[in-house]
Amino acid sequence: MWTYRYLAPILVLVALVEMLLATEHVLEETFLEGVMHYGTMTGVQLDWPVLAGCLAGCLFSYWWMHIKHFNYLRLIIIGLAGVICYLLGYYFTVSSDIHISRLYLPMACRGFGYAVLSVTFLTCAEEIMSFQHFFQSLAVFQMLHMVMGGVIGAAIYTRGLKYYIPDNMARYGAAIDNVAANGLPVNIPHFMDALMSQMTEISIKQMYGWAAYACIFLFLLFLLYDAPIRRKLKQIPSWQKIRKMVVESFADKK
Repeated sequence: MWTYRYLAPILVLVALVEMLLATEHVLEETFLEGVMHYGTMTGVQLDWPVLAGCLAGCLFSYWWMHIKHFNYLRLIIIGLAGVICYLLGYYFTVSSDIHISRLYLPMACRGFGYAVLSVTFLTCAEEIMSFQHFFQSLAVFQMLHMVMGGVIGAAIYTRGLKYYIPDNMARYGAAIDNVAANGLPVNIPHFMDALMSQMTEISIKQMYGWAAYACIFLFLLFLLYDAPIRRKLKQIPSWQKIRKMVVESFADKK
């Protein structure tokens, strides 16, 4: 599997995309639970626009590759554009005063970008290698998808929040002293809870901003990549042909 020329760049790109999409497990959950104080059932409502985005991404990929026969590598640019819209949507939307419906569009963009990139990466892996080696690359792809990319991305975002939340508390909380606290019209515990929620909100916005910068940089790099123009996909062998190949391989061993 590792002898194929273009496999390593595809796997690196998969890992980077999974690191960017790890915001789902850290920043989104922190915002919904720590800032909006939503319960599990309320947060589940956001899965519907994600599902709609995934279905739209799959249909769009099918239309792009199998009906119009456009260059399938260009789908990576479209998928990254969907991820950028998701990150920027959260960056400009994150606030404790918004309604949950304001998050539907960014979540749909995440589902769309995720589906398009997943379909394209699997198509690229199938195109550059033989069918016998495709499932080896699929195993590595799933390892990057389920373990390495998401875990590394979640660790980076968690470390970023651990840095930015105390830093913002030190910056914005420096104005609160005993004299200023005595003049506050509200009780101190309620004020501190509100301040902590606002500092978490600002920190999440900062992390989404850095993630958007990274995704835009990756998007621009791929625009500069001189990809070969291929419009026709390789024909996937039928199950009858695969069965015949397996039987012949066992016959050769005997």
